[in-house]
Amino acid sequence: MSQGTPVVEIKNMNLRIAERTLVSTLDLVLKPGSVMTLTGQSGVGKSTLLRSLATGNLNGNSTADSFSVAYGKRDLIYVPQSTGLFPWFSLLKNMQIIGQRFLEPVSKSQIFDIFDKMNLSDIIEKLPEQISGGQYRRAALLPVFFSSRPFVIIDEPLTGVDLPNKVNFLTQLVDHLVSTGGTGIIVSHDTEVLLSCGDRLSLLTESGLTEIAQITPEERSAHLRGNPTDGESSPHLRSLLSNLLPFK
Repeated sequence: MSQGTPVVEIKNMNLRIAERTLVSTLDLVLKPGSVMTLTGQSGVGKSTLLRSLATGNLNGNSTADSFSVAYGKRDLIYVPQSTGLFPWFSLLKNMQIIGQRFLEPVSKSQIFDIFDKMNLSDIIEKLPEQISGGQYRRAALLPVFFSSRPFVIIDEPLTGVDLPNKVNFLTQLVDHLVSTGGTGIIVSHDTEVLLSCGDRLSLLTESGLTEIAQITPEERSAHLRGNPTDGESSPHLRSLLSNLLPFK
């Protein structure tokens, strides 16, 4: 992907499922190296939009004046809400298979290292059915860290994960995206995710996509450290989100 070419450029998209219009007019430009966190009412079309971006095509009956993506399948890692692990393999074997089949080969040492960083080393040999829901969700997200693919799409990454492990995961995710220069879209209803992972925060409604704020690296770091007052706009953003997020 060229540094001057937007990774995603959508103009006047009418986002639809069957005959139902979800979003009447959607415009989006995402530049290389930018990570957008996205929220909105359940059912408004966030996951539908992500699926279109993941396939590189308009889904269903959606239309657009322009729908351009500057990446191919080998440039993308997409983690949907319903990401599954192979139930008959250990978590270690799952990571090896996912890397080999869908991403790039990954060594045992790499797998053990990231499991250790995520406080999951004690379950690496277990089957998916033997772990908690929060552990399952974090384990299912780990392939993101085994890939240097430049475009990352993640849908509701940390549902059901307790706060300490959530903060640890977000810290590792932000470090990974920064170190790889990755571009991404992360959908969530979680304040910590929305304020910690991206440089721009957007809201999707029936009428379109609205950028709520741009977030500096210092503000993202402050949220991760649990000291949101360090960022100049942080109290305002938290207050804004507290009014928006009851719709989740």
